[in-house]
Amino acid sequence: MKHQRLFTDNLELIEKLVRISGRRHHLSHVELEDFSGYVNVELLKNDCATLRKFQNRSSWWTFLATVIEKLALDFLIQRWG
Repeated sequence: MKHQRLFTDNLELIEKLVRISGRRHHLSHVELEDFSGYVNVELLKNDCATLRKFQNRSSWWTFLATVIEKLALDFLIQRWG
């Protein structure tokens, strides 16, 4: 439950990082919406397992940026092969 709260408290930052990553990969508006949903599902999957991996070895922003960038690559591979 604590990690779901962490997700909702940082939703604005997550959305910002999704937009940054989407621009970096030249996603269209529709693709960006799909990617945003994909990121949200992946971050909430297995009771926020990805968010639980944060160990304060970097800033929260850097951790999320890295996770979202890796999710972008997974998304693009699924989308375009």
